[in-house]
Amino acid sequence: MRNVLIVAGLFALLSAAPASAQVNARVPDACSLVTAQEVRSALNVWPAFSGGGGACVHETAEMRIVVRVARDSTPPGLEARSFGMAEHPGPYVQVQRFGGVICSQSRPPPMRAQDGDYRTICSVMRNRLVAAVEVTMPGPQRLVPVDRVRRLADLMARRMI
Repeated sequence: MRNVLIVAGLFALLSAAPASAQVNARVPDACSLVTAQEVRSALNVWPAFSGGGGACVHETAEMRIVVRVARDSTPPGLEARSFGMAEHPGPYVQVQRFGGVICSQSRPPPMRAQDGDYRTICSVMRNRLVAAVEVTMPGPQRLVPVDRVRRLADLMARRMI
């Protein structure tokens, strides 16, 4: 149950913001935060992103990459409470903080290991914007290391200024 709360808290941070983005200052296009060359360098895949605005998606049978950006509308203290829960993760979620970048890796429970998704997500907040890059793989043998996805989050952070 704790794992569900941790993951739900991370996704709530991203999905709750789009409505407020229309009221506030400019939110950059998600596709402008990383280039195809940068993704290739970090993940060894040439992305063919589609979408735009708040979400940019590359999807194949082998992986899904989603870049998101939105205005932060998180109630005060929610991030701290979510991170506090994540500091004591269960066996399926690992969360790491690198300065302003928060990364997590999630794995399905053993009974769903063969049909579950394995995710690596890194997010960053700058100037009341939150951006995240999520890489989802269909199997544990291809779980993307945090340091590779973190490289992309660091690049996004520089472009959000």
